[in-house]
Amino acid sequence: MSQFCQQNGIIHETTVPYLPEQNGITERAIAVFFKMVRCMLWSVGVDLRYWGKAFMYAIHIRSLTLTSGLKEIVPYEAWTRHKPNVSHLHIFGSLSWAHVSKQVRKGKLESRAVKVQLLGWWTDETKGYQLEDIENGKLITSRDVQFFEDNSPSELAVMDIGAPTVSTGDLNNFIDNAIDREAN
Repeated sequence: MSQFCQQNGIIHETTVPYLPEQNGITERAIAVFFKMVRCMLWSVGVDLRYWGKAFMYAIHIRSLTLTSGLKEIVPYEAWTRHKPNVSHLHIFGSLSWAHVSKQVRKGKLESRAVKVQLLGWWTDETKGYQLEDIENGKLITSRDVQFFEDNSPSELAVMDIGAPTVSTGDLNNFIDNAIDREAN
């Protein structure tokens, strides 16, 4: 291990067991990811059992977001040396319709699509969206999905756990009033 680290210019440092304070950068990153996950789950009303999928989606989003440690490139680009394609990104938990293939449908008159909720954009090595069937709660993977991101599954904006919920209309009025007060 020491030889590998020296050859690759890595300084191998260890911490005292059970003392996370010595690993501040990692602990802070985990805290940021869990804040993202909390917002993603509560703002769209996704079941808390999907926190792992939200966590993976949050990590993916952060790898495609500018950081102060890198100049004018995102972590994904620094790692792969390729500009990322973000066309696959959609709002976590957004309501969608997934195509049901002929092989799965039971007959010609069966529905050609199912109402689903987005949980992620990958499943193992496949290039498809990971979705939850709204009717039966089953997880499915599909690449043929129509997203409706304008229709929020929740009309509530969660401000803080334990705090009262505020409707998006009330929140917009509050912001507009605050801007008007600043202008005057």
